[in-house]
Amino acid sequence: LGQREASGGGGRKAAKERMLRVVSRAPHARLLAAVGRRAHGSSADDQAFLQADFMDDRMDRLSEKSADNAIVAAVFGSTGFAGRYVVNQLSRLGSQVILPYRGEEKAYRHMKIMGDLGQIVPYECDLTQPSQIEEACSRANVVINLVGKRWETRNYSLDQANHIFPKTIAEVASACGVQQFVHVGALESAERSGSEFARTKWAGEQAVREAFPDATILRPATLYGFEDRLLNRWAGISRYWPVTPVLKGYDRLEGPLSVSDLATAVVNAVKDPWTSKGSTFDLAGPALRTSELIAAVEDALMYEKKKLPVSVDLAKFVATFLGQLRNPRFTPDEIRSLTRDNVPTGENKTIEELEVVPSDIRKGLVRYIRHYRMPNFINIVEY
Repeated sequence: LGQREASGGGGRKAAKERMLRVVSRAPHARLLAAVGRRAHGSSADDQAFLQADFMDDRMDRLSEKSADNAIVAAVFGSTGFAGRYVVNQLSRLGSQVILPYRGEEKAYRHMKIMGDLGQIVPYECDLTQPSQIEEACSRANVVINLVGKRWETRNYSLDQANHIFPKTIAEVASACGVQQFVHVGALESAERSGSEFARTKWAGEQAVREAFPDATILRPATLYGFEDRLLNRWAGISRYWPVTPVLKGYDRLEGPLSVSDLATAVVNAVKDPWTSKGSTFDLAGPALRTSELIAAVEDALMYEKKKLPVSVDLAKFVATFLGQLRNPRFTPDEIRSLTRDNVPTGENKTIEELEVVPSDIRKGLVRYIRHYRMPNFINIVEY
C-alpha cells in the first residue's frame, strides 16, 4: 500500500485485492483490526475506503444464504420453550423471521444472534388486538403459531391461550393472504377429555382448521429439552423431595418428543407445503411408561428415591396449592392428564412423513438434567 503512488492504478488495485484476501482469512472478531493494521501509514480516506469496501464484501457473503431463501415467517409464541428452537432452525435456512412478542427486550434478545443482520425482526404485539396481529402477518408469507399454555395465569385463561388466540391469528393470516399457516397443537387434545388443557387445545385446532382450511396442524406429545416441564419436573422431585409421588393405579404410556425434533418437523412442513398443507400430523417419540421415565431419570442422577403411591383425589388436592406457584410442579389439570395415555392413535399422519426420525428420551438423558446431581457426581457423564 505504501508503494501505491509509484505503482499507479494497477498497483492500487493489486494492493486492494491482496488486502481483501488477507482480511477474509482473519477470524471474525479481528477483521476490522486487520484492515486497520494493513492500512497503517495511509491517509484516513484510504483507510475508510478499505474498511467500507471490505464490509460491503463481507455483508454480500453473509447475505448470500438469505437472498436464496424466500421464506418470511411470523412466529407467534417465539419467546416460549419451543419458539427459540423453531426460530433457530428457520434462521439457518436464511429465512427472515418476525418475532411478535410481549414484555421487554429480554424476551427476544437471545434470538437476534440466530440470523444474519436484519433477518430477525422483533415486533411488539398484543394478541388481544387483531390490528397488531395483522401488522405482523401482512409482512410474512408463512405464519407459525406456537402460542399455548399448560396452566392458567392471572392474565390469560386456558381457553384464551389455546383456543381464542390461535383462532384470531389464523383468521387474520387468512385475511392477509398468507400462503402457509402452521399450528402447533397437542397430541392429547380431545373434545371430551377430563383435562381442560386437552379440551381447549382441541377447540383451538378445530378453529384453526375452520379459519384456514389449508393449515398444517402438528400435534406433538409431551416435549422435552433443557427448559422443559417433563425432565425438570421429575429430576427436581427426585433431587429435592423426600419421596417421589406416583399415581395409584395409573402408569401413563406416552411418547415424549424432543423439542429439537418438533422444530425440525415445523421447518420441514414449511419447506414442503405440497406434503403438509391441509394435513394433521401426530408427533411422538418412542413410547414408555411413566415408571420407566422416572427410573431413567433416577439412573441418570445416580440415586433412587422411595415411591409413594397417592390417589388421584389426593394428588389433585395437593396440586391445587402447588398450582398457585409461578412455575408449579403439578396442577390439578395435569393430574387429570396423567390418567390418560398420550400416544398416537394412527388416525393422522406421523412424524416420519415429515422426514424426522424422533430421538429416544432415554438416550443422552443425562445432558439435560446433570445439574440436578449431587455435586461430587456432576461431572460424570458416562457411567
